[in-house]
Amino acid sequence: MQETDLNDFMVWQQEKPELRSVKIEIKPLRYGKQSSIWVYDYSLCEGQVVTSVDEIDLEALIEKSELETLRKLKEKYGEGRG
Repeated sequence: MQETDLNDFMVWQQEKPELRSVKIEIKPLRYGKQSSIWVYDYSLCEGQVVTSVDEIDLEALIEKSELETLRKLKEKYGEGRG
């Protein structure tokens, strides 16, 4: 199991201190997953649960959500409306 370096999250947050936050929750082992790290960017209005700073890709989450919304709209209204 790879160890998480919490200092990396401090560096990520300090890159945009007014816009980013990191929440770290450590739970008793009996609840299964021992810890979770939630990162959030207020300028993007998006957050993600990660185990490493390398996993943070909020833009990809936004794109995935937008593409899913587009797919649903096309399904509902068809390709040629507009």
